[in-house]
Amino acid sequence: MTEKISATPIAFKVSELTPITIQDSPNVQIKFHGQQVDNSSDIKKNIKGSLVIKKKTSKEPTFNNDEKFTRKDISPYNMVELSFDTKQTYALGKGLMEYYMLFSGKHTNPYEEVSYIKTDDQVQQLKKILESNEKLIEIINNIDTKTLNVVLNINNLEKLKNDIEANLNNNDEGFWQSFFTEHSWALSQMFCSPYMIFNGARYVGGKSIDNKNGKETDFIMQNEITKNISIVEIKTPETILMASTLYRQNVYHISEDLSGGINQLLSQKQELYENYATLRIKTIENCGTDFQALNIKSILLIGKISNLNSRQMKQFEIYRNELQSVEILTFDELLLKISNAIQLLSK
Repeated sequence: MTEKISATPIAFKVSELTPITIQDSPNVQIKFHGQQVDNSSDIKKNIKGSLVIKKKTSKEPTFNNDEKFTRKDISPYNMVELSFDTKQTYALGKGLMEYYMLFSGKHTNPYEEVSYIKTDDQVQQLKKILESNEKLIEIINNIDTKTLNVVLNINNLEKLKNDIEANLNNNDEGFWQSFFTEHSWALSQMFCSPYMIFNGARYVGGKSIDNKNGKETDFIMQNEITKNISIVEIKTPETILMASTLYRQNVYHISEDLSGGINQLLSQKQELYENYATLRIKTIENCGTDFQALNIKSILLIGKISNLNSRQMKQFEIYRNELQSVEILTFDELLLKISNAIQLLSK
């Protein structure tokens, strides 16, 4: 997948560069925030920046930026050591090399953002091979593009599946909201109809359906044919679905997180109904896009069925099948949907 590197002007001779991500885990973020400057003494040496390390506990929802420790805070005769493993060192070195390849020797653009598309080493190697071998160009021209598209779709689905599986123990809700924002197309796996994310919208109850001043929901999806919308709420794979103790003999009750997520969706849907006329007019005016709110489907992605014992699973299935307004889908069920899609495309 291609990535973009941008230089955004923040002063007349200074542009902020897309940060180099050295580590991005639920509790630790390490990034190098680079800047392109017009160095009058040596224009080739025109990159400076800061190494920013953020840490938090699993109980905190976001990284706290209030407290900052800088080089000025180091007392005389004291030393701060920052050790990087081989993967982190490689990420920093590769990122700095990309900075210099793109910006070294160039003056900043003080008027607008400048963006470049990153390509990986394999693409560059393929380009060199193509430039030196006319026979390969002829072969590629005869490739069935439909077959190639299928292969690319399979690769995207397999990468998505692997990424979800690697984070099934991640209980950071912010991580999963960011993950599905980046892979919003994956949410279409929850629907039988052709649904895609609606205008990047994640809010209801504002001046228009994509207004961030409204009541927050995770995602608003739209059927590309009927224009009807649905609401998707994302929790985490580690969210508890059923209480661990029996309510009565052989009967478990649902967890507070599950009931809270359902009530959250119902509240959001009701508010959208109540403001539908105003929202629709403002959305058409502001976005040039229409939408329908017809018996809005609500989906809650939460927890893992594999965490339940047989009795809990039975009670969970009975409960969610009784619901009419909210569909509950677990992360392992989403993974199964993705696996089925991969098998279907592979045939």
